[in-house]
Parts: sequence; C-alpha cells; structure tokens
Amino acid sequence: MGSLAGINSSEKYEEVKCCLCGGMPRKYAVDFRGNQLSLCERCNFLFVSPRLRFSAMLEQVYESSYYLENRSLESAVENCRYYLHQIQLHKSDKSTKGLLFDVGAGDGLMLETAFSDGWKIEGHDVQQQQVELLRKKLGCKIHLGFLENLEITSRYDVITLIHVIEHTLNPVEFLKKCETLLKPKGLLYAVFPNTSSLNDRIKNILSASTLKKKSYKHLAADHHLWFFSPVTARKLVEKTGFQIISLKTIFPRQKVKYWNSPLLNILSRLNLGTWIELIALPKHLLT
Repeated sequence: MGSLAGINSSEKYEEVKCCLCGGMPRKYAVDFRGNQLSLCERCNFLFVSPRLRFSAMLEQVYESSYYLENRSLESAVENCRYYLHQIQLHKSDKSTKGLLFDVGAGDGLMLETAFSDGWKIEGHDVQQQQVELLRKKLGCKIHLGFLENLEITSRYDVITLIHVIEHTLNPVEFLKKCETLLKPKGLLYAVFPNTSSLNDRIKNILSASTLKKKSYKHLAADHHLWFFSPVTARKLVEKTGFQIISLKTIFPRQKVKYWNSPLLNILSRLNLGTWIELIALPKHLLT
C-alpha cells in the first residue's frame, strides 16, 4: 500500500463530520503514519478526519498493490463459503440462489466462490485496472466508480459488502444506495471490522500507552475511515432503509480448524469478535 508520507498539500485532505449524528470531529490520536483519528464531539464515534479526498485515495491507497494482499487462500475461501451459507440461511426462498452483487469486489474471490456455488454474479470496484482485470477473469459485469453516482439498472437478490462499509465516504448514503438496488425480498449481507473487539481493545491500550511500536496500525486508517462497534453499527442501519435481522460478531477463518472453538464462540456472544456480521432487509418488506 502506498504511504502517505510526503503528502502535505491541504487540498488533498478534507474534514468530515460524524456520519451518525453530524457532529464535528475532535482530535483523539495520530497513528504511526500520521493519520488523524477523531472522535465525534456529540456521540464519541471514532473516524478519520481530516482524511484524504477520494481522488487522492485512488492514487495513494487503492493502487494495484493494494489488491495483492498476502493471505491464506484456504481460509479466505472458507470465509466466503461461510458468508454464502449465512446468506442462504436468511434468504426468504432458501431453495434457490439468484443474482448476487458484490460491492468492492477486490480480488474477486467472493464472486468466484458465489459463482461456483450456483449464483449469478455481478461486481463493483473503484479502481479501474482492477475492474478490467476482474472483467477478464470472471467474464461478468463489473461496475466501476463511486457507487452512489452510478446508474445501475440491475436489481439484485443479494448485495454483499465484505469489508467495504468502513471504506465508504458516507456509510449512510452508501447503504441507502444499496437499498435501491435490491429486489423486493432482497438481502443485504455485510462484514466489517469490530472496533470493540478484544483484539482492538488490547491494541488501543498499547497504542495509547506508547507500548505499541506502530501505534494504531491495527485500525488501518489509511483506508478504513469509520470504526464501528455493534452499537454504532446498529445506529448506522437505523438511519438507512434497512431493518436488521441479524447483527453479531464473528472471527475470521484464518485457522479453519480452530474458528469454531468454545472460547471464540463465547467471545463472539460477548461482542468481542474480530468482525461484525450484519444481515438486513429493506424496511418496507417488514411492515
């Protein structure tokens, strides 16, 4: 990932308000790369402000190397299979698949796994080179650009947001856009970091105490702009056109044989899991 070092031009940055309540930011901390972490002066929600403008992010953050994350393919595929299993459990028609739209498709693994599971697929990303690569690799429609500004005619049975919400410029407006793209009885499935996880709590303490060599590195504030807990995730969804049907914390399948251990299950129930899993339906379906 590109470093932010050397970017001093003020026009590349913007100050933003809290997406949950509109409150102004107050400085909380600075991470090891110089990103400013701010708390909302009204509700204490944590986010990045000032932050790079979207055009600068495309140049400095979402470059080609961003998509070459070093990870275990086995555990990544297992994650995708878990997501699809959860989607099937919560679909109104559990006997069929349908059209799945993966927003922020990244390396395309979620789309590949969904296709092999019997889904029709479409995707989206913000980086042109990656979109072109995915179009050639997957042979399906991949939309390019800022989702809120795109004219998309398709309507989807499922929209998946796998580590995407924390990257969006305005999560409320982003989710409102997603709601318009779902079919009646469509399902939203999202996974994103849990800032109140056990891991983050420990690393926050170490960072604040200057005991962590690279302070707040775990927050990945170069590209993660908003830091949600289960409580603030619920507040986010309440401001959109969705109704939550499931919200819990989970652990990644980094070591497949260990992920379902009793200890991790207990931590998940205590909302201390590494990731938040959100499943929601448009509100009008539940009235």
